[in-house]
Amino acid sequence: MTNSIIRLGSLLALGFILAGCATPAQQTAMVVDAEAVSVVNRHDGSVDIRVDGGAETDAFGTPQVSNAVMRATVEESLRNAGIFEDGVVYEDGDYQLSIAFMGMDQPLFGLTFNVEMEIAWQLHDKSGGPVWRKVIKSTGTAGFSDAAVAATRLRIATEKAVQANISECINELSGLTLQASRTD
Repeated sequence: MTNSIIRLGSLLALGFILAGCATPAQQTAMVVDAEAVSVVNRHDGSVDIRVDGGAETDAFGTPQVSNAVMRATVEESLRNAGIFEDGVVYEDGDYQLSIAFMGMDQPLFGLTFNVEMEIAWQLHDKSGGPVWRKVIKSTGTAGFSDAAVAATRLRIATEKAVQANISECINELSGLTLQASRTD
């Protein structure tokens, strides 16, 4: 009986160690490099970014992406791609890119985690008129080869889903023909 209790306690302790605590998605892992996108057009002007629907990570929950981290990640990704000539500004840009998290499906168990997410993207001109809008769905996958700890695998899969979503947005934005756009 005592051995059974010790074994059960050991297995529970091992389970908690392997599960780990949730950590927030890391900006550096989600940034899109210039080589990862196909820039068709570069646009004159600047863009400011607004994010809604992000969430802070709870240590006992699942990895989340806060509004501030998403904004900084998109900002750096847009700078890397160079599609807005005057860059990213904090307010009063020639364009406003609005980002709204619509949903994220994260598994709780498994050796391979597939995180699916939906983000609504909208680009408005300075007058507030819509220029482009799209809901982008993306998936990020992380397996045991990425990380032995389940919480880390889930964070990595979340980061990959966000990165794929941003990459698709940049490809879409660069395909637009905005006023005074340049073709490369």
